[in-house]
Amino acid sequence: MASSVDAKLLKQTKFPTEFNQKVDMKKVNVEVMKKWIAGKISDILGNEDDVVIELCFNLLEGSRFPEIKVLQIQLTGFLDKDTAKFCKELWSLCLSAQSNPQGVPKELLEAKKLELIQEKVSTLPKSKGHLLTSRQIEAEKAAAEAQRRKEQEKTRDKNVDSIRQRERGERGRGRGARHGGVDIETMGHHKQGVDTVHVHDQLLQSAERYLSLTISQKNPKKTQVFSFLSQPKPCT
Repeated sequence: MASSVDAKLLKQTKFPTEFNQKVDMKKVNVEVMKKWIAGKISDILGNEDDVVIELCFNLLEGSRFPEIKVLQIQLTGFLDKDTAKFCKELWSLCLSAQSNPQGVPKELLEAKKLELIQEKVSTLPKSKGHLLTSRQIEAEKAAAEAQRRKEQEKTRDKNVDSIRQRERGERGRGRGARHGGVDIETMGHHKQGVDTVHVHDQLLQSAERYLSLTISQKNPKKTQVFSFLSQPKPCT
C-alpha cells in the first residue's frame, strides 16, 4: 500500500495513458521479463545492482495486477531521471506480452530474431558479411516471395500449353491423318489406279508381240505393216 507521501506524488505526477491499462501477470512470461529488467537496470546504473533489481521484481510480482504508477514512484529514488522512461517501456512490454499466447512481448521476439540473423551473417567472409536492418530483411523476404510466385506462374503456363497441344493432337487424329492437304486414303486409291493402267499396257504390248510373231511365220510382208502399226505412239 502506498504511503501518504507516495499518494501525494501519485496525484502530482503525470503518467502516460497506457498506465491506465491493467496487466494480468498470469498471462506474462515473468522469467523473460526479469531478464529484460535486470539488463535494463544494469545499463542505466552502469552495474548490476541486485537490490534495485530485486525491488523491481517484488513490485511487479507482488500482485496479479501490479500498479505501474506505484512502481514508478518507488523506483524514482534509484533510477532518478531514467525512471519514467524505464517504467513506460516496461509497461508497454507487459501489455504486449499478455496479448501473446506465449506470454512474450512481440518486440523482444523480433529483436531476438534480428540478433540471430546478424550473428549468422557476421560469420560470413568480410566481403559478404554485413549487418542487416529489419527493413532489409523484409525486402529480402518480399523478393523471395515474388520469385516463388513467378516460378509458380511459369509452371502453370507450361502445363496449360501442354494440355492445349495434346487436345489439338487428339482433334487432328479424329478427323483422319492428312499429308500435304491430301487424304492418305485418297492417295492410295490414286496409286492403285496408276498401277492398273500400267499392267494393262504391259498386257497389250505382250499380245501385240504374240500376234506379230504369229503373222511373221505365215506372211512376212504383213509383219512389217503390223510392226509399224503396233509401235507405241510418242506421248504428246
